[in-house]
Amino acid sequence: MIRGIVMRFSGWPLAAAFSLTLLGLTACAEDPKPVVQTAAPIPAPSLYQRLGEKAGITAVVDDFVVNIAGDQRVNRFFKKTKIPTFKMHLVNQICAGTGGPCQYTGRSMKVVHKSMGVSEANFAAVVEDLQKSLNKFKVASQDQTELLNILGTMKSDIVTAPAKAKPAAKPAPAAKPKPAAAKPAAR
Repeated sequence: MIRGIVMRFSGWPLAAAFSLTLLGLTACAEDPKPVVQTAAPIPAPSLYQRLGEKAGITAVVDDFVVNIAGDQRVNRFFKKTKIPTFKMHLVNQICAGTGGPCQYTGRSMKVVHKSMGVSEANFAAVVEDLQKSLNKFKVASQDQTELLNILGTMKSDIVTAPAKAKPAAKPAPAAKPKPAAAKPAAR
C-alpha cells in the first residue's frame, strides 16, 4: 500500500511540470513574437583600405619619392637618405597610421629631423609633392584630407628651422623742416 501511494505522489511533480510546460507553450503560441535576426552592420572601410591597402600605399609612396627627387625646394634633404629604407619606413608609417596592420619601426620624427633645418616652406613643398601623387592615383579628396591630417600631427617634430622674422616696418622719415620763405627785398 505504501508503495502505491509513493508511486502516485512521486509522479505528481512530474505531471505538474509537464502541464506547466504545455501551458507555457500554449501561451507563447497565442502571443507570437517574431524573431528578427539582423546581421551585424558592416563597418565602413578604414582609410588604409580606401588607399588600396599596402599595395596602394606603396604605389603612392614610390611616386611621391620621385616627386621629391625632382623638387629643388626639398631634394637636398634626401641626398644622404637610403631611399629603399626611407620608402619602407614611410609605407609602414602610413599603413599603421591609417588603420593597417603594419608597424612603424623607424626613429621618431623629432630625432630624424632634429638638425635638418626644415622650414615651413619646405614642409609645404613636401605636402604638395605628396598631393601630386595622391591626385595621380585618384585618391578621393576626403581621403587625402584625412591622410594629411594624420601626417600633419608630426609637423611640429619635422619643422625645425626657426621661423624667419618679418622685417620690422621702417619708421617714417622725420619730416624735414620747410625752408623759410624768402622775404621780399625792401624797396
